[in-house]
Amino acid sequence: GHRVQTLHEAPWRHGVQENADLRHRFWAWAGVRRASAVITPTAATARDLGLTSGRLARRTHVIPWGVGLPFEGEAPPNSMDEILLGKYHLPDRPLLLCPGAVRAKKNLRATLEGLAYLKQSGSLPVQLVVTGPDTPDLRTSLGLVQRLGLTRHVSTPGEISDADLAGLMRLSCAVSVLSTSEGFGLPVLEAMACGTPAIVPAGGALEEVAGAHAIVVDPTEASSVGQGIVQALDTREELRTTLTERASRFTWEDTAQSIEQVWEGLA
Repeated sequence: GHRVQTLHEAPWRHGVQENADLRHRFWAWAGVRRASAVITPTAATARDLGLTSGRLARRTHVIPWGVGLPFEGEAPPNSMDEILLGKYHLPDRPLLLCPGAVRAKKNLRATLEGLAYLKQSGSLPVQLVVTGPDTPDLRTSLGLVQRLGLTRHVSTPGEISDADLAGLMRLSCAVSVLSTSEGFGLPVLEAMACGTPAIVPAGGALEEVAGAHAIVVDPTEASSVGQGIVQALDTREELRTTLTERASRFTWEDTAQSIEQVWEGLA
């Protein structure tokens, strides 16, 4: 019968070890050659995998993922996002959110060095919030936090629910996603749905998802990341409506319908 292969990302193309062993690489290489159709969530992933030219391009379908509740521009009726500040012991100051940045591939170091740059420049206007479970990679990052003198400016509330994550996104000046490798970057889309800008690296899937209103930085330059944080503080309110409108174009219903059309075409 027909085979449809879905490829989320190619981390080995970006020097990332997670999900980059020989088994993954062989599956990506051999699978696309046997599949009747290939689905990727972004054009960037298709480029990484060499699926943009020749006969493979004709079988490749770029189908973006979607976003839905609880990620929306306003808090649910009869609730207030501000209560999350007390729940997670966060200060009443602008937040900078790094969701799930407890794995090495999420490149938390780049955000921390951007914060250190701002501190050295004379001000550190945000509180960094890193969500996710305690991991060896997070402990390594917390060691860097101490060395950079940022201990008072970084909070690690642990794992939180999607509802609370959406609330924290609405309270944040920006969501920083400076991953070395991503195939789509759901936190970027979730942030936009909450009316919050995303700080992303230039090029690749994250900028593709965020579109024209992404705050694009060079994650290898602390000054660039620091300036991106300041830009987020300055523009967050004026971008709110535009960001939610862009996010509204990405729905799980559209994703499902597009995948079904691929199946119907093969049938």
